[in-house]
Amino acid sequence: MSGKTIPQPGFWIRLEHLQSAWFSRKFRGTVETIASRVPSAQCVLDIGANHGKFAKELRRTFGPDCRIYCVEPLTYNRNILKRIVGRWPSIEIVPYVFSNEPGDIELCVPYKPSGNIAPGSTHIHTDAPLAEELSHFTWRTETAPAIRLDDFVRDKGIERMDFMKIDVEGAVPLVLRGGAETLERFHPAIFAEVGHITASNFRFTPADTIDLLAGYGYSMYRIDEERRAVIPQADYDPKISDYLFLIDQDRFR
Repeated sequence: MSGKTIPQPGFWIRLEHLQSAWFSRKFRGTVETIASRVPSAQCVLDIGANHGKFAKELRRTFGPDCRIYCVEPLTYNRNILKRIVGRWPSIEIVPYVFSNEPGDIELCVPYKPSGNIAPGSTHIHTDAPLAEELSHFTWRTETAPAIRLDDFVRDKGIERMDFMKIDVEGAVPLVLRGGAETLERFHPAIFAEVGHITASNFRFTPADTIDLLAGYGYSMYRIDEERRAVIPQADYDPKISDYLFLIDQDRFR
């Protein structure tokens, strides 16, 4: 892929990130709980796959016959992602930003005061003021191609979409706006980060995502990992960033 890329971190930082992803079980309870409501997924999208901690739990839970598309635009993250999930033929790594318009996108990549990269907070460049929680970072940029979700689904000839995880540091409404046909056609379960801090990077609020999905017939739920329960959630809770959205099946009866 052509375009500007960031310098790759040193060996010990790469090793630390690789080991963290390899041994992590961070999302096991979350994915197992989601699977109780999406029991037979055959095609899923991990948008914002980062280092593969979520994707490897998707494969573990849904099995080797489930097609998983790991969407990760940052070169450094993809290099680690390939080592974590690239050995499985059912997983495809996709080097795009999913947004509402195609084109070239500038990614803002944060670095800690120590000089170490913090790749999980990478986000699309925006002219909105950064949240105070991100003010201690310094930033470098990398260029990546953007594609609409609907165009990706069409180009791949995808005939079903059971589940999507979207963790894109505040840009969830942009992903959804580029996927209107996909939402209408497949009604996938969606697990999305809608927190107010990252949303503010784009002058969005949690309501922008919640209301947009409600317009397609989705209701919001929170995940209780300890009880392995999916619990209806009427309103956004600032203490919870990630929510599961499920379609109201009565709408389609």
